[in-house]
Amino acid sequence: NEAAKAPLPVLRQGKEGAGPRAVGSLIRPYPEIESFILPNNQPVALLGDQVQILGHDFAGETGDKNAVTVTVRLSSDRWQVARDLEAIPPAQRDQSSVHAKIPNDPAALPAGLYTLSVRVMPNGKPDEARSSNSAPLLLAPKITTLLPAPFAAGAIALTVSPQVQPGQRVSLILGSRELPAQPITATSAAVSFDARDVAPGVYKVRLRVDGIDSLLVDRSDPKALKFDPSQEITIT
Repeated sequence: NEAAKAPLPVLRQGKEGAGPRAVGSLIRPYPEIESFILPNNQPVALLGDQVQILGHDFAGETGDKNAVTVTVRLSSDRWQVARDLEAIPPAQRDQSSVHAKIPNDPAALPAGLYTLSVRVMPNGKPDEARSSNSAPLLLAPKITTLLPAPFAAGAIALTVSPQVQPGQRVSLILGSRELPAQPITATSAAVSFDARDVAPGVYKVRLRVDGIDSLLVDRSDPKALKFDPSQEITIT
């Protein structure tokens, strides 16, 4: 017969000997992002936008939002961005919601795919900080040239935000026609497009950067979607 094993008695269970923690819920007691609410029901974010992050456990285990420090991280693998936004004041957050502002930094935050995550730390206890999942957020480009505006047939020169980067795919969509940007060799807020073959007329306009379009539709009233009348270009 094999000798029986006799393990030593357990002296401590859990932190400070308090034993295991039982939670009567299928929801994990960790911060988790479930969705975003963007201004005017937009499907994409713009620089400077206030984003409402919805989820749970953003106030920590006790549910006391004043007992924790909450920060939001904006990240992009492509652009090697990992920026911690300023600590979110208690007035701008609770257990299920955090309000955070996307920095208006057109030189450092190119249009594209980013992720947001929320870090919740009990005050004075950095070792007990917990981070949420990383949720995808699209940062869209914006035409900063004052529109509507007329352009003579030929080149259309525009200013945009964020600044475009070498290697980004940039185009201008007039109505249903897509015009590729002239070669981009350096980071710049100025882009131009060859419109010599575009017929005279009034066109709805979108700037497309890496597949993400600038905002053309006004979604502020979900029951009455409409085109933004400012987003027009006239070819004379």
